[in-house]
Order: sequence, then C-alpha cells, then structure tokens
Amino acid sequence: MDALELHLPCGFVTTYKTLTDQADNFYCLICKNHLINKNECLNLNFNRLVIKQKQADLGFESFKDLNKKIKQMIDDPKKSVEQSFNSIKNELDLRRELLKKQIDEHYFKLLDELKNLENNVDFNKQRNIFESEISSCKIEANTELNEKIQSIDTYLKNLDEQVNKLKESVSDLTIGEKYALIVPNFEPKIEEIFGKIGLNSDRIKSEQLNLQRNSYSQVTSEFVKTISTGETPKIKFFQNNDLLVYSDPSGYILLLDENYKEVKRYFSDKVTMLSVLNERMFFYGTNRKIIIRDKDTGSFFRVFEPLEDNLTLVCFKFLKNDILAGAFSDYSIKIWKIETCEQITSFKADKPICSFEDANHGNLYFTNGLEIKELNINTCEIERVLSGHKGGVNCLLRINESLLASASNDLSIRIWSVDNGSLFKTLEGHSKEIRFLDKLENNFLVSCANDNFVRIWNPFLGICLLKFDYNISKYFPCSLSVKKQDKVAIAASSVINFFKLNFK
Repeated sequence: MDALELHLPCGFVTTYKTLTDQADNFYCLICKNHLINKNECLNLNFNRLVIKQKQADLGFESFKDLNKKIKQMIDDPKKSVEQSFNSIKNELDLRRELLKKQIDEHYFKLLDELKNLENNVDFNKQRNIFESEISSCKIEANTELNEKIQSIDTYLKNLDEQVNKLKESVSDLTIGEKYALIVPNFEPKIEEIFGKIGLNSDRIKSEQLNLQRNSYSQVTSEFVKTISTGETPKIKFFQNNDLLVYSDPSGYILLLDENYKEVKRYFSDKVTMLSVLNERMFFYGTNRKIIIRDKDTGSFFRVFEPLEDNLTLVCFKFLKNDILAGAFSDYSIKIWKIETCEQITSFKADKPICSFEDANHGNLYFTNGLEIKELNINTCEIERVLSGHKGGVNCLLRINESLLASASNDLSIRIWSVDNGSLFKTLEGHSKEIRFLDKLENNFLVSCANDNFVRIWNPFLGICLLKFDYNISKYFPCSLSVKKQDKVAIAASSVINFFKLNFK
C-alpha cells in the first residue's frame, strides 16, 4: 500500500505513504509552488479508484493466504490446535526456569549475608573475657558491720560487670539466633508471581488496529438545524437521540427529544459542565459540586463536594470501577466512590487541570500544562508523563483500549499508545486552538477549534476525512457533542447548530 502510485492535482506522481505522511495542507512535493489539500488529493477520482483497487487486491491476497492456511489446518485439526499452544507452553517453561533461577540466586545471596555475619564475630574479644576471674564473696568475721556492707556492695558491682560481659559474650556467640527470615504479612498468591493464562490482549489490539488502519471512508456533512438558547450553552447527547442543554442565566437544564422539542426541565444552579452517565442518569458540575440526577424523575441520586472550603470545580470525569474524579481551582484532584460518595484520596498538581481520561490499571490521565500525566490513584504517584505538545493541552479522549488523543493550543492533536506512552500519530490542520474532542461509534475523532471549523479524523491513518464550518462566526465554541455515527452538535454564543454526517 505504501508504494502505491497516486496522482497530484498538477499531474505529477507520488506514493501513498509520501502523501499520507504530509500535513493537512502542504506545498506540492514536485512543483513547490502551489498548495495541496491532502484529503482532496486522496479523493481525486483516479486516486480513489487506485486505492480501492489496491485494497481489493490486498484483500484478495489475504483471502487466498487464509484459504490455503485453513485447508492445511483442516487436514489435521488436532495437530493445528496442539501447535497453537506451543508458544504459550514455551512461555510457561521459560517463566518456570526464570523464577527458579531468581529463587536460587536470592537463596545464595542470603546465605552469603549469613556467612558475612558469622565472619564478623570477634573471637579474641570472647577470649579476653576469661582473663579476669572472680571468686565467691568471703568477708572476715571480725570486720565491722558497715565495712562488711561496703565490701559486699563492691563485690556485687564487680559481679554485675562480669555477668554483663558474659551475657554480651553469649549474645555475640549466639548472634545467629537474632536473625529470622522476613516474609510478607500476606501470603502471596502463586498466580500473581508465576502468572496465569489469559487472552493475548496485545495481539487482539494489534489485529483490531490493523483492521481500522485499513478502513478508509469518505464522509460528507449536511446542516440540519439551528436552535437559539441563552448564553454559553452546554450540550450532551444521550445515545437514544435525547439531548441535554443548559445555558446562562436560565437556572435549569432542558431535555430535548430527537426533534429538538423540550420534554423536561431540571432546575439547577449555574452549570459549568454536562455529562451522561448512562441512559437513565446524567451528571453535571456547578460552582463546587458534582451532581448525578435521574433522567426520568429529575431526583438527585448523588452529590459530591470537596471537604475544603473556597474551592471551585474546573472539570470532572466518571472513570471505570465506579470512580469519580474532580479537578478544582487549587490544582487538586479529588477522587470519590460513586456508590458511597466517600472521598477516597486527594492529589495536588503543580498546574491547572483542564481534562481527565481513563488510563490502564485503574489509573487516571490528567492534563498538566504542556504535558499529560498518568496518576496511580491508589498510591498518588505519577507513573508516566506524555510530553511533546508545544502549547497547553486542553482536552483528552480515550479512542479505544490502545490509543489516547490529546488536543492542544499548539494546533495539533496527538495520538498516544496507552500501553507504552509512545507517540503514534500527530494530526494537524486546525489554524487556531483546539477546544474540544469527541468520537464517533467507529472511533473516528471529531475536533472543534477556535478557527470555526469541525474536523473528522481517521486517527489510525492520521488523516482528516472532512472539514466543515460550524456556521457560528465571530464566536468561539463552548461545547461539542456527537451522537453515535452520524450527528454532531456545536454550541457557541447563544446558538446550537446540528449537522448530519454521511459515510460512503
């Protein structure tokens, strides 16, 4: 695919890899004197035909290889199954030998420590103990009473000194009895040390990623509707097409149906952020509280509030394992259990926090100036830092199990590997600060920036599939929400515009 020859608008030829590696807009690689839009170039009829033909050829070759492979397997299916387990069996053997080696090495290391302790005992010191002897206490009968008492006191003092020396010598000569093998208070589970059998998630992720990389879609947008609201509206879709809307200074949150008609309103303090928990619950932030409410009844399900006074809520995120994270004006992160509203930990960052996202192993990503940091919420330690942005990071979005997206004031979106923190792709094209990220059902990214444009990206190929004006000029966006595969809503000033996406 990389070597596939494509035509530039000027008629010259380049390769698929060379073209897809370019920025969204670039000067012609041959002529050097005219701009080319990468997406438009890929969508030239000739190039579309060549790409699709190549995809068909590659697909057919893959089919032939798989067909040949399955025929060989069917001839002796039992052997095929047995061979498929050879790799994991080899891993078991290697793991066993490695642990045996580590145990033996540690065993001999401990024996050496004990030998060194034995050799450090001063035997000459013990011999000197016996050079001074002491006899039993004998006092002349005609000695005066006070003198007898004084003599006995002197004898007892000398006796105590000699006894202490003997005890010290006994202690030195039995020093080994003071040592013990220190083991953990809990009995470690052997499966946690040796390992256990499970699906190879890295291989599954790689196969999924290859499938998504090979997908190439054409997408167009069409304007659907505008609705007017109060100032700085906040919006969030439910998956069933219902929409939450809040705008200043209304004092209530509206629930709109798929025809954008009001079906319910929920009275509230000033709302800073809206989010959907599930089809029954939604939650939102006020000045300092995070509130979960029932969609049907409007009743309050949970209310979360920091223990400290004079803190203002900046952002929040519902995480896996029923955990809620909130960022506050003092750069602190508060973590609560959803079920009990109990604040279980607090962490202080050194810069303002704009966005959260799930990390692996129950950890938490948060923006920290130009960086993204991964926080272990159990130990409150930073386990990883993702660096590379040249401007402040505004938002984070988990694309799938393998990838994380970050949008920045440096006009770029960076795609990171969740497993090792490496940079996977850099998406460029926006001409002003990127404010919001969301994703469609197919994991394509949707970005909205201060340049008045929305862009649809294939993050696996690193290309922009569509760019369209959200038609609210002179105003920066204040909210973005997408519905599954085909609906995008953008709010700015006192207007919400709705668009439909069409994939081919």
